[in-house]
Amino acid sequence: MKRIEGFSLVELAIVLVIIGLITGGILTGQDLIRASELNSFHTETNKFKMAINTFKLKYNALPGDIPNATAYWGAEPTCPPPNGDVQVTGACNGNGDGLLSAGASRELIMIWKHLSLAGLIPGNYIGRQASTAPSIRAGLNVPPLPWGTFLITSIITTPIASTYFLSGQLFLSYTLDSSNTITASFTPTDIASLDTKYDDGKPAFGKISTIYMTSNPNCTTSDTASAAEYRVSYTDKACNFIYFWW
Repeated sequence: MKRIEGFSLVELAIVLVIIGLITGGILTGQDLIRASELNSFHTETNKFKMAINTFKLKYNALPGDIPNATAYWGAEPTCPPPNGDVQVTGACNGNGDGLLSAGASRELIMIWKHLSLAGLIPGNYIGRQASTAPSIRAGLNVPPLPWGTFLITSIITTPIASTYFLSGQLFLSYTLDSSNTITASFTPTDIASLDTKYDDGKPAFGKISTIYMTSNPNCTTSDTASAAEYRVSYTDKACNFIYFWW
């Protein structure tokens, strides 16, 4: 039998088949892990939804916005809380207006500390932005999620991408890089699978809506609500999403 550099063609073929099987197994394993992470979406979002609703029933206010948090857990040394990286005893009050506000009030960050202090979610959160970028860090001031993004609760009352209007209680999932810049966390296929499984499969409608990113508009085919479809042919991360859970 003809040999090539000490190996027969049959032996080389067997080696190539084994390499192919190993590579295919690794890729399949990665796909299964990612699918498992995405499938935890329903469990995770419902867990936080239940925690927030329980908090509202018990304290008659939203976590983060509760105006008398210090009556339950004592007062932090400085309120609103300044930037920092360590847990401080006590809590800060929200303004009690029924909204979760961004900016100096820190309500969007305090929500997780209030839920933790109330014993409604696991973990200990500092209730403030980190002192160095990125200011939002999973496990420090927001909960870590299986799919590797951050979870923030807010109320939107302004247009998104200037094409459609959204308002209400939501989870906004995104990733911050070391410069505090919002970066895409999901491929279009990731979001399309979630949207199809848990909603209507349409990027701009229903409970799951994507954010059209002008810096990387490959998540959807258009930023016009009626025309938008998921650009599933694009395989890199190009999407974030909004989840309305009312």
